[in-house]
Amino acid sequence: MVIVEGNARFAFPDSTFNLILGMGAFSYLARRTNVSVTKRIITSRHVYSAQERFALGIIDQVVDPDAGMQRRYYTYNTIQYVANSENPVTSVMNLVGLAVSG
Repeated sequence: MVIVEGNARFAFPDSTFNLILGMGAFSYLARRTNVSVTKRIITSRHVYSAQERFALGIIDQVVDPDAGMQRRYYTYNTIQYVANSENPVTSVMNLVGLAVSG
């Protein structure tokens, strides 16, 4: 899960510095989008906003500035709660407010 603050900016300066494009990022981006979008992102010198990346499906959630760490801890604690419970499915259902009949 990728959570970013709304004021974050993203770019690939590889072409500016004559480096090999997308070392490491290509496979990640191709999994999150598709190959043609990945090539366009990596070869352009465009600086993307968090909202643009969210619209492309590269990030999962955009939070208010200065709320990123708070969201990270909430997400981590939720995952730990589910992982450490006896019945993870029931725990998730309880978290999202679905009644579990037993």
